[in-house]
Amino acid sequence: MEEAAAGDGGPGPLGVRARHIKKRALKNKTLSVSFNEKDLKDFVTGFHKRKKKRRKEALQKQEEADRRKRIEQRKKNFWQSVVTFILTLMFQRKLERDFVMFGGAPPDSGTDAPESDGEHDGDEDEDGEPVPSVSDAWIRLGSIVFVVIQQKLDIKYAARFAAAVAKDL
Repeated sequence: MEEAAAGDGGPGPLGVRARHIKKRALKNKTLSVSFNEKDLKDFVTGFHKRKKKRRKEALQKQEEADRRKRIEQRKKNFWQSVVTFILTLMFQRKLERDFVMFGGAPPDSGTDAPESDGEHDGDEDEDGEPVPSVSDAWIRLGSIVFVVIQQKLDIKYAARFAAAVAKDL
């Protein structure tokens, strides 16, 4: 029977019982604090150092965001100038074509049909629709450039789009 008692962890000379730490022993245990001046100084000055570090990181993050924004703006301005240049060339070619077609005279100054009693206004054609002036064409081209830049269209697509619109001018 002694072996049985010893085998199941019960009290006995051979049985080893798990040590149990009593609550009273835990309450009476004192906490030991080692005082190190270097550690204290690091702790106290650490608040300021960490704050400076956070500010520095935030400033670097802001500078990086500004740099990216400037790069994006440069890209946008470049493509805007390219599209504007293409549209300007297309418009100049259209004006040159019209100039050659009408023999050096502007298209609205033709004297083929005499005006009758002020019925015919200089800004309208025979159908009564207003004839777009040069400034209207520039406004239209400007809006195309704005659409191209606003939608971030591919420059090849923008050139085809501008060519299609220039044909309508």
